[in-house]
Amino acid sequence: MARRVRAQTTVIALAFALLLTGCSNQGEVAGSREIIPCSNQIRSEIREITQSQLLAFQGARVSDAYRYFSDSFQSDIDKESFSIIAGSNYPMLINSTSIAYGECRSIVSGYAQAVVVKAGGRSHKLLYFFTGEASELSKSLKVEGITVED
Repeated sequence: MARRVRAQTTVIALAFALLLTGCSNQGEVAGSREIIPCSNQIRSEIREITQSQLLAFQGARVSDAYRYFSDSFQSDIDKESFSIIAGSNYPMLINSTSIAYGECRSIVSGYAQAVVVKAGGRSHKLLYFFTGEASELSKSLKVEGITVED
């Protein structure tokens, strides 16, 4: 099941990367869908989530980092498997020293946020995928997946 999530995330990441490189103006259309940047409210909530999750990773609190993932992610990948995946595939999150944000876009399944973390003297480009909605009354965005771009 982890392979299915990874394959879905990779497809979404590829589509998002193509959107970012193919359309530089907000008003351009890709196919029949307009490229829509995230609202300030969405960007703010995404930053809050990624920073909190990153602090959990840095503190080796895998359970805390895991809770930021969506229900569908958690139903496919249990905490034990997540711990192994995080340690082997995402050491830059555990060893990160800083985070910077790139473009955030609304996509069919939610939102995609470009993130750069520094770890071990090197920058690592990531794409965070979020599902859910954010409003003043309810913050329900959850991480659906993270793809390493380099």
